[in-house]
Amino acid sequence: MQHSPKIFRRYGTPFFLSLMVVVWMFLFPGNRLLLAQNNQIDSLHQVLEHTEDDSSRAEMLLEIGSAYDQIDPHKFIEYAEEAMDYF
Repeated sequence: MQHSPKIFRRYGTPFFLSLMVVVWMFLFPGNRLLLAQNNQIDSLHQVLEHTEDDSSRAEMLLEIGSAYDQIDPHKFIEYAEEAMDYF
């Protein structure tokens, strides 16, 4: 017969798993940050689609690139290079 840890005997497995999920969410908030950043990037892409002026398009491309800076540095460089085409 195996002995289960004290926390399992006192609170049960579902409580322990729920506690672990909550702790994980506080220790690793990156997932929520990525979702928020993706929403921002999507919004910037929508604005870019309706932007006709070259200098405004360059600014929007730099904004999108800045949003990618922490997520994907390669995309940051791609958008910066594309913005340079408008200058």
